[in-house]
This record gives sequence, structure tokens and C-alpha cells, in this order.
Amino acid sequence: MKLLFITSNKSKFNFAKDTLKKYNIDVVQKNLCILERRSDDIRDDIRDVVRYKIKDIPKLPKKHIITEDSGFYIEGLNGFPGTLTKPFLRCVGINGILKLLENNDNRKAVLRSALCYYNPNIGKTRLFVFDLKGKISENIRGDYTRGWSDIMKIFIPHGFNKTIAE
Repeated sequence: MKLLFITSNKSKFNFAKDTLKKYNIDVVQKNLCILERRSDDIRDDIRDVVRYKIKDIPKLPKKHIITEDSGFYIEGLNGFPGTLTKPFLRCVGINGILKLLENNDNRKAVLRSALCYYNPNIGKTRLFVFDLKGKISENIRGDYTRGWSDIMKIFIPHGFNKTIAE
């Protein structure tokens, strides 16, 4: 089976390609300039963002397609930055997150990834959501982000004592 992954993120593509290879799924990257519908409302749902990505593909091809997006939800900041993670990090970086949490005891956070799959045989989509619960470290730790976000340097998954980047 061939699967078209709509993403400009080479690291996401490589991860999907390597993961799905063992299931005989050939993943092909397609970089389309599609609008990512987001508002400044932190209650926006990452599930809606990926659904809209599929719907906004012009002339939807008769191919199996996936889109993916992620959000970072910090409990002590009422779920902020949520779906606004990428622009937020561009502005203040992970140091800004640590600064915002300096006097906050609630460092719980969730990395949420949503994937939308389009099946051309039935013309329908299916949504998959993965939540990785954890907490924010007191400082930046580790260097290996796997080409993903610097959040990996401050996020400690539940049950571990190291950041993902460590």
C-alpha cells in the first residue's frame, strides 16, 4: 500500500516512513501549501486542525492520505499553548515556558498528536489521537530532539525521570 503524507516536516515524514515500513506501507511525502486553520483561542482542538488539513487539499487525489499535527497543553497555564505551540515557541522559546512556570507548582503537561487518514475507496476520513502525559522539567535537559520541537528538552513523560531529549 502507498500512503501520501502531507507534511513539510522531514522529521515527521522520516519517522512515519521508518515506522510503517515494517507493515509494508510505502510512505511518500508531499509538501502542499495548505492553510492550517487555527485561531488565537487555546480551546481550539488539534483534531479539528488535522481534519481541516485534509478538507483543504485542493482536488483531493484518489490516494490514501495522512496529515498530522501536534499541540502542547500545559495544565498550569490552562492548556496554553495548545494548538498554538509552533508560533508560541518562535516568540518565546522553551526558556519562555520555563519562565512562565517559575512560580507555578503545577507543571503537568500533555503532548497531543492527531493524525487524520483519508481512505479514497470510501471517501471518508478516520481520526487517531495520541496523548503523552508528563510534566515540564525545571530546566533544559538533553540535546537529542530527533529533529522535532525543542519541547523535547523540557518534557518528561509520565513514569520517567528524563526529558525525551535526554
